[in-house]
Amino acid sequence: MAPTLTVPVQQTLRVARADSAPLTWWSLTLAQGVVAAPPTIRSTARGEIAELDLRSRAFVSAETTEPGPPIGITIVANPELIEGVEEGDELLVFGTTRRRFFRAGGTTVARTEVEAVSIVKVSDRRRRSRLISHALAWIEGMGAASAGGRAAKG
Repeated sequence: MAPTLTVPVQQTLRVARADSAPLTWWSLTLAQGVVAAPPTIRSTARGEIAELDLRSRAFVSAETTEPGPPIGITIVANPELIEGVEEGDELLVFGTTRRRFFRAGGTTVARTEVEAVSIVKVSDRRRRSRLISHALAWIEGMGAASAGGRAAKG
């Protein structure tokens, strides 16, 4: 039985892609970690963007329960997604990984960030469970769309 989404996750940042191109691969990030510093808000040409630094553990393998090395993950989101989030909160973040390029000091710099679609506190079991169900449904739906695109070409 396919998982059902009972409460829609608010998607506040648009993920741009050509509607005419078949979706054959995609990026999905589901990260859990602790907020390492107070969230910040920065102004961009698109409007205000919230940024937070999440400290997590790297995934090692399915065969071991040993945690991997600690890693830092930069999360960007619309400010309303981080309302009430404070340093030390443990969060579950669902989004897409993106690479952002910009000029700084006469050179081009690249940053890898997670563009959050939804952020929930791990302590909120009901919302956490809904977010995981949504992520699984999204994966299932994208897998079917990708398979359908390949079948149509073949």
